[in-house]
Amino acid sequence: MKKITMLSLLLFSLFQATGQPNKLWIEDVQYLKSMIHFKYQNLFHNVTSQQFDSASDVLIQRIPNLEEYEFQAEIGRLMAMFRIGHTQAGYLFSSSVGSEMLFPFLPVEFYVFSDGLYIKSAKAANLDLVGAKIIKLGHLTVQQAFEKIRPYVNYENEWGFLSNLPFYLRFPKLLRVAGISQSANTLTIHYEKDGAVHTATLQVEKNDPLLFHRTGLEIFPGWSDASGASKNPVPLWRQDGTKFRNLVYFPETKTCYIRHSLNLDEPGKTIEAYFREAFEFIESKDVAKLVLDLRTNGGGNNQLNKPIITGLVKLKKINQKGKFFCIIGRRTFSAAQNLVNELERYTEVVFVGEPTGENVNFYGDTRTEILPNSKIPVLCSWLWWQNMDPRDSRKATFPELAVDMSFGDYSNNLDPVLSAVDSYKTRLPIEITIKDLVLQGKTNEATEKAANFLGDPINKYASISMEAKINTLGYSLIRDTNVKGAKDVFLLNIKLFPTSGNVYDSYAELCLTTGLKKEAKDFYQKAITVEPTYSNADEARKIIKQLETEK
Repeated sequence: MKKITMLSLLLFSLFQATGQPNKLWIEDVQYLKSMIHFKYQNLFHNVTSQQFDSASDVLIQRIPNLEEYEFQAEIGRLMAMFRIGHTQAGYLFSSSVGSEMLFPFLPVEFYVFSDGLYIKSAKAANLDLVGAKIIKLGHLTVQQAFEKIRPYVNYENEWGFLSNLPFYLRFPKLLRVAGISQSANTLTIHYEKDGAVHTATLQVEKNDPLLFHRTGLEIFPGWSDASGASKNPVPLWRQDGTKFRNLVYFPETKTCYIRHSLNLDEPGKTIEAYFREAFEFIESKDVAKLVLDLRTNGGGNNQLNKPIITGLVKLKKINQKGKFFCIIGRRTFSAAQNLVNELERYTEVVFVGEPTGENVNFYGDTRTEILPNSKIPVLCSWLWWQNMDPRDSRKATFPELAVDMSFGDYSNNLDPVLSAVDSYKTRLPIEITIKDLVLQGKTNEATEKAANFLGDPINKYASISMEAKINTLGYSLIRDTNVKGAKDVFLLNIKLFPTSGNVYDSYAELCLTTGLKKEAKDFYQKAITVEPTYSNADEARKIIKQLETEK
């Protein structure tokens, strides 16, 4: 009661000390808190209600010192706390003062390539900045600026952050609130171009409408793009960018490529009709490989996915390992994530590119709520989408073939992702290779093969699942009563993943079941030391205490 009374007194004093609009803004924050608790308790999925309430109360205390744009940005920060990709405040899209936008934007587009942050495209007035590699934003290094803006960006995983980040970097007022820039209308950048370092000050566009990509591929009228000067033809993934879908067939390589950039029916042709015709084409032609490109697909209606999946399952000459590839990336999101999940479950797909921008199971389907006084729209997810195992906590779908795009690739109209597909050769899963070598007594060779596999950049996401696969292999050898083989596999896993508590735990369990109690205790202790909170840590502590009492 004392805490409630003190908060009430604090709020009362704020009401007394401030007039309009501060009092109304306080009411909005209180309304937001109550609404989330009453209608959207599901949003307390990655953050606790106490953390959200505490942040809301801190904002209430700060309101007397905030300007309108600062208040709106902080509402955005509150909604971004949930770390649910669809859930956000829409203040950057809708706010205006008279005919002026409350958040005017910079007439450039940033993009995070594998080798840094670049200006990918710009309005004609900033033509000389296209292709600039950013060294500093305001007074901060690029990485420092990323961490400053991070709390205001809505995203679900790190690739979703990289996808949404460039948009947020276009608003100097937001950058000022985040502590990146001193000005509310300009941004000073330090950049590299043509072998020299330069400084420039970008000015906002106050009256121009904020332009949006629909497929993620369009170049705005009057803008210049970094790829425009290349003599190479536009790569497949960017051809016919205004269309939702595009099919190209290469008879010389017997490859059919389909870019599917939006999960919506296009005027004049539904998704069902499009893919029915596409699959009929594939059946009638000499096609040995299909590439489905979802790297720019930000979602739409996932109820439209069914004909794609059923058609692929029936396409027996293509639905085989090494013949069907799906390109994914940081913009693969929402209904496209659902499609990726279904491809993983029902087809023999090989994923290529970057991880997707969303968790495998996720909250989607937003309702728009309007704060009563400031009129800020907040989008609240309410529906849990779970078309994978309920225990599947993966933060993204990870590609089997990891391929990043550098600025040089983009500006020269090269597509390293499609090149990786073209050069793909079917290979045995690494865990099968390891098992075969271990059973032959070639443990050192198995370790070397596994280390080389992990060291290849194209396998950089394999470690996320490889540890578990090798662990499963060890337990399968135990079931086959091959204790020596299991021991060799568990020790190999320790060499490959020395910072994982689980690998030591598995070896400790083997020791315990074979009577090596001292060795078991030592490895359980090692598991807790390297990773104190790994999944079986509490059970390991109990076993250690039990072994100590048996001395």
